[in-house]
Amino acid sequence: HDDVKTAAAAYHSGWGTVDKILENPEYSEDGQTLHTFPYKQMALYVQKIDNAYKRYQKIYSNTETRYN
Repeated sequence: HDDVKTAAAAYHSGWGTVDKILENPEYSEDGQTLHTFPYKQMALYVQKIDNAYKRYQKIYSNTETRYN
């Protein structure tokens, strides 16, 4: 899965759990990406990871990489 939130949910709860959740249209419209999370602890973990991911993107998007 390419979506950070879905991948974080899978890391937290396991791919088997997330694959089952992805089958439910209440949580996934396309069967590939979670748009909401059924468990509070999963949602909190995903939010924590998503916030960190956004901070890292902001930090490293302003940094030039130079190869010598």
